Amino acid sequence: MEIQGLAHYKEMFGVASTAVITPGLSRVEAALRALGNPEKSLHIIHVAGTNGKGSTIGFLEQLCTTRQLQVGVFTSPAFIDVHDQLRLNGQHITPAQLEAAMETVAAANVRDLTDFELLTVVAYVAFSQANVDVAIIEAGMGGLLDATNVVKPVVSVITTVALEHTNFLGTTLKDIATHKAGIIKRGVPIIQGAVSQEAASVIAQTANKLHAPLFVYAQDFQVEDNVYRSEALTIHDLTPSLHGEHQLHNMALAIAAFEQFCIRMKLHIAPKRVQQAVSQVHVPYRFEQIRDHVYVDGAHNVAAAEALVATIREMFGEQRVHFVIGILADKDIQGILNVLAPVAASFTCVPFSHPRALSATQLASMIPGSKEVATLDEAIALANGEVVVVTGSLYLLATVVSA
Repeated sequence: MEIQGLAHYKEMFGVASTAVITPGLSRVEAALRALGNPEKSLHIIHVAGTNGKGSTIGFLEQLCTTRQLQVGVFTSPAFIDVHDQLRLNGQHITPAQLEAAMETVAAANVRDLTDFELLTVVAYVAFSQANVDVAIIEAGMGGLLDATNVVKPVVSVITTVALEHTNFLGTTLKDIATHKAGIIKRGVPIIQGAVSQEAASVIAQTANKLHAPLFVYAQDFQVEDNVYRSEALTIHDLTPSLHGEHQLHNMALAIAAFEQFCIRMKLHIAPKRVQQAVSQVHVPYRFEQIRDHVYVDGAHNVAAAEALVATIREMFGEQRVHFVIGILADKDIQGILNVLAPVAASFTCVPFSHPRALSATQLASMIPGSKEVATLDEAIALANGEVVVVTGSLYLLATVVSA
């Protein structure tokens, strides 16, 4: 799929790449060699997982920033345009910074890359040029054959494992876990979130084979009663700014990864700075309030929908909410709807612009009693001042928030 805004920079510097998904590492490795391997100058935290990556990275970014580190972050996909995929010290990369990185890439005459591979290479170049202290890199899809997986990080993180991208990653949890475990590197500590026993077994086997220290949520570290505990660190009075029980899990993963990063970089951890950091995290589209009684949440698969329902019940008790929904056609649509239904007062389907979007008419035909409208304002008006939750696709939310 085309990355919005990338074509402008490709045309500016005469760089060619293709808007397709072609898993594999050889093309990125060749491009980085031609550039003198800028990624080798970076201290990287590599994050993979089905759900929770964005929030975990949000916590990590704030932990590093509050520790007064210079931070680069590469995430995907682009919601508005290419600039929101790369951040330097909490700010989207500027056109000037992106031009400088792209100019360097163009001068190396790199070729045969996909758009995502090109942007991955550009990210490593941009972070090297900015001389960041830490680069937090999100795997785009899976891990094993993902374009980002050409580095030896300081720490790796696997947040969760659930069925996703089955046409590329396989149709079983074991298949998916094998791809996620592909980010594990020899001797590099791996932070593992709450996953099924089947997935945990795959991760443990890979970590053992590569002599990678494995730190498992609820065994080696956890957050309980607002206290983080690991073998070497205890931090009290944690009040995360993100809502939902699942965000305590994501916060714990981030603190554990930060702890291991600091140990290996010989950095001191100040508990008060950790407390400050987790209370100041903002991650777009994670049960984010955008108007009175109107929230947006990027639940786009069954596991994320389950987390959303848990958050709704935590926030509103037995009160039902009005869902405004749009979903990509290749998602488990019925599975998502089945999870949301018990807390739904109504469903209103809205259109959004994306090549894989299911039309609002088609979606409404799958939901008995639902309505179809053209705009968010129309959908909100139907709720008569009651709680509205906009969900189903991160691309829908980006359209809503930027409107």
